[in-house]
Amino acid sequence: MSTFILLLLVGAICSFAFVTIFGSSSRSIPFYLLAGVGGALVGFVLATLLSWNWLLVGGLPVFMTALGSMVFLVLAHRIRFE
Repeated sequence: MSTFILLLLVGAICSFAFVTIFGSSSRSIPFYLLAGVGGALVGFVLATLLSWNWLLVGGLPVFMTALGSMVFLVLAHRIRFE
């Protein structure tokens, strides 16, 4: 349970940092939050399946989770039509 909460926290922090840095409108925050948490989940699953447990905190591979979140956020930013 704590791993899932940490996963949501890492995804949300990456998403809000991305929105803050790239200055998207406040209406797009839910879109980027969904992309960030989805990417964090994909990064977590890949890290678990491939045993890439770099920077493990509370059972969560933080590096791969944040990397997956950032990749999905960049992809969402690239395909976003305003």
